[in-house]
Amino acid sequence: QLHGEPIYYTTRCILHVSTSLLAPGFYNISVTMYPIVTNDETSIQYGTTYSHTLILENPSGVQNDCPRQVEEGSQVNCTCKTTRQETRGVSVSWFDTNGQMVNPDQPHVLIFRAKRNSQG
Repeated sequence: QLHGEPIYYTTRCILHVSTSLLAPGFYNISVTMYPIVTNDETSIQYGTTYSHTLILENPSGVQNDCPRQVEEGSQVNCTCKTTRQETRGVSVSWFDTNGQMVNPDQPHVLIFRAKRNSQG
């Protein structure tokens, strides 16, 4: 039996899934959070469920304006953009070979100084 005012708690549930592990498609994500009331699986009736559909698509309509040839020592500016009609929720970014975003302030812009390849 409870006496006095009930105590409320705030919590959050975070799910991290590497998108590199997922193939393009529709993913239905359902999370149920519940308190331990009965100390068995019937406690789930006191919980709440959140569902979300995630849609992963292969990039399409992505273009860049990088020159095909550059002179050594020159500054190169490249812009990545999409030609898709629907751009809500679409972002384009440049990443280095370690998977880090190259220019977080302007992720669609790549600026570098051309150097000779050490293997060439």
